[in-house]
Amino acid sequence: MNGYEKRRQRTRRKIREAATRLFARTGYHDSSISGIAREAGTSPATIYNHFNSKESLLESVVRETLDERWQTFLAMHQSGLSFRQKMEALISEKIAQEHPDSDLLRIIPLDVPAVQTILEEYYQQKTIPMFREMVRQGKTEGTLNPDLSEDAVLFYLELFRRSQSHPDFLAPANTELRKGLVHLFFYGLLGQKK
Repeated sequence: MNGYEKRRQRTRRKIREAATRLFARTGYHDSSISGIAREAGTSPATIYNHFNSKESLLESVVRETLDERWQTFLAMHQSGLSFRQKMEALISEKIAQEHPDSDLLRIIPLDVPAVQTILEEYYQQKTIPMFREMVRQGKTEGTLNPDLSEDAVLFYLELFRRSQSHPDFLAPANTELRKGLVHLFFYGLLGQKK
């Protein structure tokens, strides 16, 4: 990579980091290109030279945020933990990111169509394959009912995922609802933590 390309990558990273901080503080919809430029110590024109629009910048921020989170999940998945330990780690992470003070929900606005497209890509290309592997592990370890098909478990996952896109699901007042649904997702109506 030549000097020009290195400077270009540094500038793009600096803009993304500034946008992430501003989105976390004020939310995507209440952030402006001029505010991001001030946060980054650059000009709005520089931002438009690197990202065609605020939405294009958001897409880059979302992809980077998801890539970072994916690396964390992948490391956990490949760590040698049991199926139950992985599920407990996922529950803890899910509840933490849905906490009312979580920056993640402000950084990744679920009501933006481009964000929904990116999330769907991640779900299809990364989440589903990882969950298929985890289902196989759970069956092998005897934690999951061996009679459950992968497709049945993934259908259940899809129902849960769709419930998260409902606006009321993310309302701060519904923290207990979210915790309950996460528990139901992993343990069922009669299941208990062991």
